[in-house]
Amino acid sequence: MFKGKFVSCCLCVAAFLFVAVAHAQVPQVATGLTYLSSSQNADGTWSNSTSTVDATVATVAALDTLKLLNESGSSAYSAGIAWLQGQSPQSVAYTADRIRTLALGTGSLDPLMNALDQLKGAWGGGEGYETDILDTAIVLQTLRSTDYADVTVTSKALAYLTANQNPDGGWGFTKDDESSVFITAHVLSTLSLFKSQYIMDQQLKNAAIFLLSKQNPDGSFGSEGSTTYETALASIALIESGQGSVQALQTAVAYLGSDEGGRGGRS
Repeated sequence: MFKGKFVSCCLCVAAFLFVAVAHAQVPQVATGLTYLSSSQNADGTWSNSTSTVDATVATVAALDTLKLLNESGSSAYSAGIAWLQGQSPQSVAYTADRIRTLALGTGSLDPLMNALDQLKGAWGGGEGYETDILDTAIVLQTLRSTDYADVTVTSKALAYLTANQNPDGGWGFTKDDESSVFITAHVLSTLSLFKSQYIMDQQLKNAAIFLLSKQNPDGSFGSEGSTTYETALASIALIESGQGSVQALQTAVAYLGSDEGGRGGRS
């Protein structure tokens, strides 16, 4: 599906950002930027889907990548931001992504707080939805980016995530779901944002152990086969958490820069 391939490309470029200097991957970064520039639509989005949800996902991924690569002064970035400002997504995760990408600050958090399950201290797909691990992780990333100050909320949400970590060190979408690279990488990146405030060393270590157990001989990561998307997500999470070995990350970067990684990997 186009959305998945596009997001894979964006996160692949983001992964190169973190490792380009150490592993001389500058040509791939330039190639990724060229692709982003050439694939933007006239309305500022990056998607060939008529779905606003798909367009939001792809555009947020592209904008995040451009910002990470110090391209926030470009016309492509400005056009994408202008489009995103006009959107009002209903999903908690997409609302959180919009707030974070637009750097709206704590004054914009009401939709997220209204959807908070006060008892569990976590979020689901929207107000009235069952809580889940992925949405909670994504909202926490946004709260961190806005310097949200209510530690009661953030500590309870972090407790929800750590309490639902599976024995193998990973996370599934909800409690007791089978661990996946996709969900675990998102949660590990989230926990890493708070590691200077909370003691979560063992949880970070166990998550890294799970991710590394899903790395294939060619350097790729994947719960079922290998994908560029999961490889990029896992690499970024390991780097942010300080848990990845040099060799593991080197092989992941080599995969991302290969023809196989550039095609999106296996399904």
